[in-house]
Amino acid sequence: MSAFAEELLSRFRWIGGHADVLGLLSDGEFFTHAIHALAEPFAEARVMVEQGDRVLLVDDWAETGSQALAARALIEDCGGTWAGASLLVDQLQADVRSRLGPVRAFVLSLQLPPNPGWATRWS
Repeated sequence: MSAFAEELLSRFRWIGGHADVLGLLSDGEFFTHAIHALAEPFAEARVMVEQGDRVLLVDDWAETGSQALAARALIEDCGGTWAGASLLVDQLQADVRSRLGPVRAFVLSLQLPPNPGWATRWS
């Protein structure tokens, strides 16, 4: 078993019958390790971003920005150009949004209706 697999298993937990993926990937350093571990088997095939490629990240929701920041770093490490992020919902803090720029979203999280189940969902 790889060191990354061991770390993944040591961090893994279930919440209410669902895998806590957000808990795993909200740690930027761990997420970066995950991306590298996932991409490593394909490194020789060079199916990754190449020098000069422009890459736009398209996502449904950006909360902390850790995944987008890790993606941007990987894109730029491969010689690609970060074109920005296009989101359905933007929940980013202003400092993270500025680090990711440009960011375009249809709605900000503050514009969403309240979630009545939020307070009891994880108990």
